[in-house]
Amino acid sequence: MKFCSLGISDSELHEMIRQLQFRYAKWDIHVAGKKKITHDALAISPEEHEHLIFLSRKISRLLEKIELNLKKSPEFLESLGIPAEVFEIIAVEPPSPFQIARYDYFKTTDGRWILSEFNEDVPGGFNEAVGVTEFLSQYYPDSLPSSFADHFMKGMSRFSSVALSYATGYSEDLQHMLILEKLLNRAGISTVRCAPSHIRCGWRRVSALGTDIDAVIRFYPSEWFPHLPNLAHWKRVLTRINMINPLSRIIRQSKNLFFLWESFDFLSREEKDFILSLTPRTHPVGIDIADEARHNREVWVLKHAFGRMGDSVVIGKLVTQEVWEGALKEALTKTGEFSLQEFFATEALVHNQTHIYPTVGVYLVNGDFGGYYSRSAIKPFFTHEANYVPTLVTTA
Repeated sequence: MKFCSLGISDSELHEMIRQLQFRYAKWDIHVAGKKKITHDALAISPEEHEHLIFLSRKISRLLEKIELNLKKSPEFLESLGIPAEVFEIIAVEPPSPFQIARYDYFKTTDGRWILSEFNEDVPGGFNEAVGVTEFLSQYYPDSLPSSFADHFMKGMSRFSSVALSYATGYSEDLQHMLILEKLLNRAGISTVRCAPSHIRCGWRRVSALGTDIDAVIRFYPSEWFPHLPNLAHWKRVLTRINMINPLSRIIRQSKNLFFLWESFDFLSREEKDFILSLTPRTHPVGIDIADEARHNREVWVLKHAFGRMGDSVVIGKLVTQEVWEGALKEALTKTGEFSLQEFFATEALVHNQTHIYPTVGVYLVNGDFGGYYSRSAIKPFFTHEANYVPTLVTTA
């Protein structure tokens, strides 16, 4: 794995960005005044490519097994930090083959691939996964393996009317819906954009803003559902129609899952060891572990069970002692909401005389490889300010 130049001119990069903005609805290319797409690309070998797909499919199958075993267990759901109001909904939600997941891999300094979380609930990056791949395919016809759009539409082809349900107060959420809407409309599938509060379940039909629908695409975090005024409708909706992603994906999304592996008697020793080889050692936040972490902040990372985009991640190594102790103090007041993960050293790659940290995001769409969404940062900490980098599979 290495960083390299995309090998396109300034004018070609400008055209790619212009197309992303106007053809693929990618509006937040600039963050805090800085462009988040550059001339850089991340090159991985064919062997790394195949290995990452293998790991992703295997971990996905195990997460499916975990989800099916936990969805009717209030004790475990509570341990995961899932709101009680969601328990009974996911308990009656039928098992679903639909999946849009992204697994963000880090390469450690000792050569391992590691996952610090599973993006199974509402992963993003669709606009780049579709748009950049389509644009760059003219330059790299054999080095951009992506089938996000194909696998997505293969799963959606059975539906005729789909609700695109998202947090309507966020334009960055709308842009994800627009790229999926484009794919659906191109195939003749009608769509209606709405908030989750606009969904209704009547005697014979499910509707969104008065339009009959037979599926919902959700870009709205599962843990926010208790705040919906129509929660009672959702209890019936999910027994009537399919939702992508299912609400039960909140089980896989919770970072608290990482300290529960050993307690699952339905997993074999081999399955547990495989998961443990890919994930950092994790503990629930309690007085004893917090006291140990207070004195050794360099080896710990504090995370909220449902933090998004790094918004509630505190890396002890990157903050002052005062900030670290304040974060631990707050976490102790919110029982069951936070965990402590062991810090892992991420391999930095040197590009243009600069140390850059990569993360390789692998999409699975309904169990099949759906392309990459990779990013880079100048620190081993990824937030909404990280750069997007196209991923090339090449022997060069």
